[in-house]
Amino acid sequence: MQFNSFLFILCFLPLVLLGYFTLGRVHPVWSKFVLIGASLFFYAYAEPRTLLPLGLSLLVNYIFSKLLESEKLRWRRFFLAVPVCINAALLLYFKYLNFAITNYNALFHTDHALKTLLLPVGISFFTFQQIAYLVSVYRKELLKADLIDYLAYITYFPKLLMGPLMEPVDFVEQLNDLDRKKINWDNLACGVKIFSFGLFFGICFERMMQATGNTVLSMVTQLTGAVINIILDPIMIFGLLGCPAMGIAGAAIATVIGQIGGMTLGLVLNQAKNVELRLHLKGFRPNKTILKGILDVGFPSIIMQSISSVMNVLMNMILLGFGAMAVNVLGVYFKLQSFVFMPVFGLSNGLVAILGYNYGARMRARVYDALKVALIWACVIMLLGTIAFLLIPETLLSLFEAGDARDLTDMGVVALRVISLSFLLAAVGITISTLFQAVGKGMYSLWMSLCRQIIVLLPVAWLLSKTGNVDAVWWSFPIAELFSVALCLLLYRRGDRNMLQKL
Repeated sequence: MQFNSFLFILCFLPLVLLGYFTLGRVHPVWSKFVLIGASLFFYAYAEPRTLLPLGLSLLVNYIFSKLLESEKLRWRRFFLAVPVCINAALLLYFKYLNFAITNYNALFHTDHALKTLLLPVGISFFTFQQIAYLVSVYRKELLKADLIDYLAYITYFPKLLMGPLMEPVDFVEQLNDLDRKKINWDNLACGVKIFSFGLFFGICFERMMQATGNTVLSMVTQLTGAVINIILDPIMIFGLLGCPAMGIAGAAIATVIGQIGGMTLGLVLNQAKNVELRLHLKGFRPNKTILKGILDVGFPSIIMQSISSVMNVLMNMILLGFGAMAVNVLGVYFKLQSFVFMPVFGLSNGLVAILGYNYGARMRARVYDALKVALIWACVIMLLGTIAFLLIPETLLSLFEAGDARDLTDMGVVALRVISLSFLLAAVGITISTLFQAVGKGMYSLWMSLCRQIIVLLPVAWLLSKTGNVDAVWWSFPIAELFSVALCLLLYRRGDRNMLQKL
């Protein structure tokens, strides 16, 4: 689960906040259980088995933290050094064992097989958190190693964004602050406004430039915001160049400054370079018709983004019946697929601006010409991807160090070859779906996405899984894509009759 995914933003995070503040009003300790449970779910989302090493690490470190509380313990330094070494060893084992084996083989010309390891999500962060907690107990900064507080501190999932920067004492103090169990609407509103201000208007200015064909300028604004954030992060976090060290707050401020910087540049470039559009606030007022048009296009896009996350989760559940290897194959496929699909998605992003501009100008011939050119190039890109997946699947899989994993390679070769048969169909679907979005028929795109990823794909995959052959499951992708394209052409004929022919 990614922090910028719709599944996280629209589902996971709201549920966590709702549970935290609601149950916190019933009893303060219940809010802690919400944080712990949500964090464990977050870590286990990709692979539940990674909870085992995390659980063992939590148990061992907590036992040592209780030992360090004892005033009578003579060798307190020894009992601090032991868990620190254990934590360091676990980190080295999971993250660097295969790295060491690879370099050893290269140096001494040996052929030792790489180990199949389940790398726990965020192992670096919670390892350093474990060490920080032990040190705090050793220094008597924490007078009591409470189990619930300990679990909440170590597992707290937002630390994957902020890094191991929060001291245990500060975290526990905030965790037990009863005022923080209640929603502070002023702080929430202020945070949303600060965070959303630069992000929202930055996206608006980028889309204005894309709509008028200035895609290079749009890219420049995005890069500017990212570069500002990267430069300011270490300065404001660690207090470099005379700036006070602000820790987590510094990272947040750097992000907001980067967003506002990108937004400001977007405004300047729109006013200076975008001759087709000029922003004027005089006479501005909300327009229900315009808002409805925006929602008609935007709302289906939001749902479409969420559908892919749901599909991925349910598809993994189906494949788990064949073992973790099948899930790994699907994950590898999606990574490889992105190299083929991303150019097509980039093409569609440029196409939607061109189609929308010419549709609004009632230039039917240019709409058809742009659609034809985009469709041809999308098919060419997808055809090249299909050829690569059919001819060199082993080479592609080796990019993920799958060469020594025979089972993964054997299963992955079949998966890549079968699923790649849907690429040309996908080229047609993506291109026509872009047309629907450009002319304000976002619901058509939504129905295509539902057909491809939910209505057809999952039931067919489940039925094929009953054959007991994982190779059969991969055929659900071409079958779903075929149904989606059939629906796409049907909707296109309807739209061509009702909209395009009337231009």
